[in-house]
Amino acid sequence: VGGPGVEIALLDTETGHRLLDERLALGQGRWIAVLNDICCRVGARLQLAISSARLRFATAQSAEERTAYDLWLEGQQLTGLWRKDTEDRAQALFEQAIALDPNLACAYSSLAGILHTRHLVCPGWRQAPEDRELALRLARRAVELDRMDSRNHVILGWAHNLARNFDSADFHFQL
Repeated sequence: VGGPGVEIALLDTETGHRLLDERLALGQGRWIAVLNDICCRVGARLQLAISSARLRFATAQSAEERTAYDLWLEGQQLTGLWRKDTEDRAQALFEQAIALDPNLACAYSSLAGILHTRHLVCPGWRQAPEDRELALRLARRAVELDRMDSRNHVILGWAHNLARNFDSADFHFQL
């Protein structure tokens, strides 16, 4: 590729695997916009590459060797499959993650998310008021632990929405 550019590589130093290898043309004139685009693209790719690599490594370990983050990461992958069996397994993983690390905010918000969507994954499931209340408590705890993670605010927004606290929901959705 001709012209100025940036080459980015992410290497796993333990295995030597290339997790990301990309050359991006910067173009002319709009350096700030192009640089912003590059940062966004690289950030998204890095997050996916690191999560995938970590998940491959973590699932090969015994249950005793896994960290709370590894358990959460596997649970996140399972919730994306939208099946009852994987949703149940993800819930157990999130609960394990919280037991291992009571300060892991993402485990609380992910567990709350399961309680919000169970009726979609399991048609005919009646949403119990206890589930909505628990989801609200879990989502609040996630935001208390990590106010900067937008996922926590989205989950808390949904928890408020389902509890019919629409002003609070809107506030967290805006954040």
